[in-house]
Amino acid sequence: MKNRLIFLICSILFVCSWAQGQVVKGIVSENGKDQPIPAASVFINNSTYGAICDENGQFVIGQHPEFPFELVVTAIGYESRTMTVTAGAAPLSIKLVPKVFDLGEVNVISPEKDGWQRFGKTFLEEFIGYSVYAAECTLLNKEDIRFYWDRENMVLRASADVPLKIRNNATGYLITYWLEDFELDYITRKLYFRGYSRFEAIPSKRSGKTAKWKANRLKAYNGSLYHFMCSLYKGDALAEGFEIRALKRIAEDEAGKYIPVWSDTLAFKEAEKTKKLMLDMYGPEADPSVVLQTLMRIRSWFTDSTQQLPLRLKGSALGDSTMVREFRFVKPAGDSTRFIVRYFESHDEDTAATADAAILDEQKHSRRASVGITDAQSAGGRPVLSITGKGDAPGQISLSPELAKILPVSRKRTLDMLFTAIVPPDSIISHEAGKTRLRFNDYLHITYLYETGDREYYLKRAPGEPPMPEKQESIISISPGKSLLIMPEGNFSDSYDLLVERYWSYEKLDKLLPIDFEPE
Repeated sequence: MKNRLIFLICSILFVCSWAQGQVVKGIVSENGKDQPIPAASVFINNSTYGAICDENGQFVIGQHPEFPFELVVTAIGYESRTMTVTAGAAPLSIKLVPKVFDLGEVNVISPEKDGWQRFGKTFLEEFIGYSVYAAECTLLNKEDIRFYWDRENMVLRASADVPLKIRNNATGYLITYWLEDFELDYITRKLYFRGYSRFEAIPSKRSGKTAKWKANRLKAYNGSLYHFMCSLYKGDALAEGFEIRALKRIAEDEAGKYIPVWSDTLAFKEAEKTKKLMLDMYGPEADPSVVLQTLMRIRSWFTDSTQQLPLRLKGSALGDSTMVREFRFVKPAGDSTRFIVRYFESHDEDTAATADAAILDEQKHSRRASVGITDAQSAGGRPVLSITGKGDAPGQISLSPELAKILPVSRKRTLDMLFTAIVPPDSIISHEAGKTRLRFNDYLHITYLYETGDREYYLKRAPGEPPMPEKQESIISISPGKSLLIMPEGNFSDSYDLLVERYWSYEKLDKLLPIDFEPE
């Protein structure tokens, strides 16, 4: 599919430091029978640490990240289980529930006999990725995947009874992935998949290959969501190259509330421009006394050097009593002879109180803004709305280059408004009862300054246009009313509440690293 789809990965932890000492041990058995489950896999999600249960269902994990961390237990024929392990925990007694295959919609549809021939390429691109790293990845047991095609609803589903094995020759890891769900909706263009992963380093005695893996791992780490979470917790996100800005997503028909419909620069001596401004504000039937009072008020504000804040004035309704018309006057820096006037309009009485906060950054406005193709992924299991493609972009809005960056992002014709001010990391981090939480409203736009994005990413976002690699830009949001708990190592939860878009959603299993990776 030409448009990127929604990419969902469940329960990824992010780690900066590691702990040794207390071992984690226990026994895995079947729920209700106390019958041990030999060969069950017990591992720390998305890491190289784990163990296989012996014939008595017992396991021991000696090396692990700093407490607390997420432990995953899987076995063929049983439902996977996750749990949080804290310091000082007693030996674990873990019960697994046998899988029950009901007659849900997936099971009443027979698997496709030629499923891999029809859907294999799409599956690989959406599951592993389409970067140069992905080109060096091999799915070793593709025959274990079953594809189910729901013709009526245009939905593709995939499943596997055994974990998938992916050899990543770009980073030097063998990834074992327990695929829990995979659903691709061709109508809404949504992709949902989640699962659990364990890593093994591929051994090699060839110095050239190990050097390549080392370099590729570092490149995959730099600017990644792992990197961001670690630097955010440590309080050095800016030093590490991450610029954080607030972003607001609005409906297209609300744009006039935040973005000037028009803007002009003038001086009082420009009589014709001043007359036109008064006509714009009050119409041809304006009361001369009101016009005179307005001119005197503007002149008083303009000549008072102590008045540096914008002056806001309401205009007449001009036949539409529901329309709020606001004219904002701003003194340009370094010019004491002229002033800027910007006109806003909306049906919201709070326009005057909110518009100043929505001055946007349009300096990076590019031709791809008319394409509106956006990736999105969640660290949890909640599907999200997909994005618009070419032809669905909203109409062009005339803006001066310093005001706003506007990008169409969904079929609902919404616009992204990017605030120019850099958000201090400590303003979105709170320390409550010894716990560190990430909390913010709306969206955050994160730019990684030290690397440009892959050309493959830009080719996919704007098919047919020459790739124009830029700094890596990603967007994150948290479910309303929620916050993320960031742990000492950089781990966070609840990952189900985090939504990631743009560049970070492009980085899939092809660039996924174990959480025990430590950049040098």
